[in-house]
Amino acid sequence: WCSYIKKIEILSKSTYANLLGTKGSVRNVFKPREKVVARKASQRTKYTTVSKKHDLEANSCKTKLQLFQECMTPFTEKRSNGIKLRRQAWGALDPNGNNIVSLAELDTWILQECEAKLGKTKGHKIWTFFWPSYISAFNDAKT
Repeated sequence: WCSYIKKIEILSKSTYANLLGTKGSVRNVFKPREKVVARKASQRTKYTTVSKKHDLEANSCKTKLQLFQECMTPFTEKRSNGIKLRRQAWGALDPNGNNIVSLAELDTWILQECEAKLGKTKGHKIWTFFWPSYISAFNDAKT
């Protein structure tokens, strides 16, 4: 099998044929490498963002946390307004009335709250960003 491949390569006069056909030095079989010229710092591409405010808003975990807290903080109030909001939320969380909230019901409710407070696109982004966190919290609360 190897002798067949060697014969075909030599007949086709490829680079490998030169390598396989020589019994002596193989230095000149491959072309010497071309020198790579390094770019100067002034020639490098500079990347900039549209604005610092947009960059901060798009990439800051703290900002995302603050937006998520905006959605959920009203339900943590200890006064009558907070109690009223939690009762309304429980009615939305437990639509079948079995006094047990499933992960799917919680997931849907959090998405609806985020979209209602922040708008559809931003609310969905915040919901997606914190999705692993509240699933973990739900599973920890179950046990």
